[in-house]
Amino acid sequence: MNRRMLGLAALYVAGWTVVWWFATGPARRTAEIFGKIDRPGAFETPQDVERQLTAIYRESPIQAYADYAAHEMYRAPIAAAAAIVPECRTLVEEAMTTLPLPIRVYITLCIAIGGPPTMAEGRWTGTDPLRLPPDWVPFFRERLEIETSIDIAIVLAEILRQAGWSPTPDEVFARTRDARRPVACRVAELAVLSRHEGGTAAIYGALEAGTIPDDVSSKLIETRALELDPAFPQFLEKYALSSGHTGVAAASFTSIVSVVPAIRDRLWAAVSALPPGRRLPLMVSLTGGSGWPPAYRRWWVLAWDDEIRISGPAGEERLRERGLGNLSIWLVEEKDPATQLALRTIYDRLRGRR
Repeated sequence: MNRRMLGLAALYVAGWTVVWWFATGPARRTAEIFGKIDRPGAFETPQDVERQLTAIYRESPIQAYADYAAHEMYRAPIAAAAAIVPECRTLVEEAMTTLPLPIRVYITLCIAIGGPPTMAEGRWTGTDPLRLPPDWVPFFRERLEIETSIDIAIVLAEILRQAGWSPTPDEVFARTRDARRPVACRVAELAVLSRHEGGTAAIYGALEAGTIPDDVSSKLIETRALELDPAFPQFLEKYALSSGHTGVAAASFTSIVSVVPAIRDRLWAAVSALPPGRRLPLMVSLTGGSGWPPAYRRWWVLAWDDEIRISGPAGEERLRERGLGNLSIWLVEEKDPATQLALRTIYDRLRGRR
């Protein structure tokens, strides 16, 4: 090979080296970020990581997909950084349906805000203006219709309302009666309505009239969304003690007592008298708290056989989903040997130990 051919070959190699260098630049830059992400003091805030990644993904959207596939433990900051890069939409949509709930909420806010939300003590401050890009509205509407988490459904509903979707109270109430929709999205629309002018008063009227289904009403009370209204305790006392709303009061007993503790004994007298087949919601609610009088725990044990016989495995699953931490506390608090033994048997069964 003569010198001319060697020179051309050298130029060819050098040219492709430059191409390779620039082509792999985004990968090297994100790798450097991931290498420092867990070092104390490497970044002032998690948002700094996202901003740096966003800058890279704007230049090379394909790098976001490569990083998301290669770095499972860093998918949260990758998806958050990619949330405002239009070419990364497929990745972001997947993240919004597969990542854990807190991350999904965070990514949802990133999209609606156009960047990292302002956080304080791990929570969004609510100070960032919501400006959902119009092309995201259909996706958010679709997500709201199938969302099973009340927390993220509330975020979706509020963002959509800020984007111009503002159903009237009557339209919201009609949507709550559509049993094909998850309870979470039906509750979320009510919670968001309560934050806007005239919404809380309209909800009070609908609750009293019974135009909102019982399961949605009880979940709404549990969200504590209505507690922002100073008149809520007074309304709740009247509502909970009304004979027409005993089912809702039973399902949200723990939440009601936390708001108006003075009515606990009167409310207990009403809800504990519900007949077999209607007591499971109260059992689920009680399981969400501790420090109950011994009579409450004994009532719970006595109600178990009938309610589980009627509800079957679905009833057990509802109690299991509520969490078993308080049941273990009940075991410590209980002094009656027979009740304690019964609680232990039920506790072991719900934990899967026969």
